[in-house]
Formats: sequence, structure tokens, C-alpha cells
Amino acid sequence: MRQSPVSLAGCRNCAGRSDLNWPMTRRKFISDLGSVLAVLPLPRLLRPRPFETDAKSLAPNGEFLLWFAKPAKQWGDALPVENGQLGAMVFRGYRNERLALNEDTLWSGAPRDWNNPSAKEHLPVVRKLVLELQNYHEADLECRKMQGPYNQSYEPLADLAIAFTHGDQVNGYRRSLDLDSGIAKVAYEANGINYSREVFSSAPAQLLVVRLMCSKPGNLNCEVRLTSQLRYASEAASSGEIVLRGKAPNESIPQYLRDKNPIRYDDGDGKGMRFAAVLKVRAKEGKGLRDGRWRLKLGRGH
Repeated sequence: MRQSPVSLAGCRNCAGRSDLNWPMTRRKFISDLGSVLAVLPLPRLLRPRPFETDAKSLAPNGEFLLWFAKPAKQWGDALPVENGQLGAMVFRGYRNERLALNEDTLWSGAPRDWNNPSAKEHLPVVRKLVLELQNYHEADLECRKMQGPYNQSYEPLADLAIAFTHGDQVNGYRRSLDLDSGIAKVAYEANGINYSREVFSSAPAQLLVVRLMCSKPGNLNCEVRLTSQLRYASEAASSGEIVLRGKAPNESIPQYLRDKNPIRYDDGDGKGMRFAAVLKVRAKEGKGLRDGRWRLKLGRGH
């Protein structure tokens, strides 16, 4: 790294010297600047403002939680649960619950040669531009010709949607994520009945578990659907399962390339991953009605 001299004029402790010069790297300069700013009394307007959110990091009983008084409106506001392979973003709506599911091996594309055989031809050009001509802009453009093809995209697995029959008028709403146990919860009261839901992802079982509960038997009625943003087909089996099967795109072109058809599917084998997700419904008491999706009427409230 090149060293640049730094001059400080008007130093009171320089014994008659008007400036002070010493070699300093950019990294050291930034480090020292941060130390100086840390001890200077900055004006109130320059001080960083605290992050404004309704989330709390410490519950009254001392447990470490993230909790909110409103449902998530967008993907980045949802609460994550995962086990290293299978995960979900939990939105926690009042009447409609959504879990955006993902699995770490689901990608677009197919096996191919990722090498760039012409990369070595551009290396001498880059060296000349840097060492002889010192044309760093052209060298940067030439370096791009040495890179391999763009990577494919991580794809969403499925969306689990749960629609409840109670209305949107609720009281005491709170959704939370326990940072110790990894359990995401929501609780609220609607029409005089207390509802709660828990979600966690088990690593030993490789399962995502959703537990539904309410305080009054016979009132935990909902419709469960399993869909996907990718090409898919789902069916509800008589065994209490929803089976979703799909296929990932064979090509997912990066947005910065401005392609008019960036997502491309191919029905041929080996051109785009095939995948499946299975939802299993278990109720202590109640019944399920099947018509391409599951409608549940639970007896005991869980």
C-alpha cells in the first residue's frame, strides 16, 4: 500500500515548527481519525440516533426476546426460524398467517462447466495496463473478462398459508422470537377467545413445526394451503397431508444484465432442480375437509 505524508499546521506543541510530517497509511489514518472523533464532544445533531422500532430485546421476566406489537408487513420484518437447512420467515398476521419456507439446497440452474478457458489470455493485458501504463480503469474492465459466468440464484421453496375464521379485530397482539430456544410465537385475543401459535425448526428431525392453540374448544378453525413462487402443483392426500411438487428454473439471469426474459424454465430432466415439500396435519380432536387444500375444524383448541 502506498504511503502518503500527512501535514498538520499550527501545532501548539511543536516548539516553533509550523508543520509536522510523517508517513501514514490510509488504514492507520482512518483508525486514528476514529479515535480522535470518539473523544471529541460532538454536537447533538451529529450524534447517531437510536434505531426506532417497536421491538424489545429483553422481556420483563429476563428472557432474551425480539417482540413486536404489530404483524410483519414485508419479508424483512418477518421473524426467522431455521435449523441450518430448513427455515422460514414468519409473518404473524391477525387472520392470515404466512410462512415463507426455504431449503438451503434449492437453487436455479444445472451442473455445468464454470471455468473460463480464455481467462489466461487476458492476464498479460492486465499486467501491462497496471505495471507499465498504470491505466487502472482499463485494467479493471479487462479483469472482468477473466471472471467465470454469473452464479445461479437461491430459490424460495414454498409458502405455507393459514387462514383463520375469526375476524381482524384483535386485542393484546404480540409476536416474538426467543433468541435462546429459537421459537417464534404470537398471541392475541379475538371475540373473547385467546389464540396462540408457535413455530420452530428441528435439526434432528429436519422438520418445521407449527402449533396452533386457542382457549375455547371448537373455535380453532382454519384453512391450510401450500403454494410456491416457482412452477408447482399441490394436492391434499386423504392421509392428512398436502404434497407440493415443483421445478426450479433452469436459468436465472441477474437483474443487472437487463434481460427481457430473466427466468427460464426447461421441462427436460437435469435442467432445473425438481423438489417437493410435504405438510402433515395432526389434530388431537377435530376433522379435516379436503378439496385441494385442507380445512380444519379442531375440537379441543390445538
